[in-house]
Amino acid sequence: MTGSPLLALLPILSFFLGFALVLGRPGAGKRDWRLAFLLASVAWGCFVTLSSELLTLVDDLALP
Repeated sequence: MTGSPLLALLPILSFFLGFALVLGRPGAGKRDWRLAFLLASVAWGCFVTLSSELLTLVDDLALP
């Protein structure tokens, strides 16, 4: 097995960090946690899609 098992937690932790940032954003008034979760999910999905497309474009992400 290569890599650390803790490395698998990195995407999950970064999603919840984004969720906490959206939930605690100043000036947004009282936010519902469901709306914050939805916004964090959309942002995370866009990030994953764009990063995988860019990595595929430069051939850093390819099937063996």
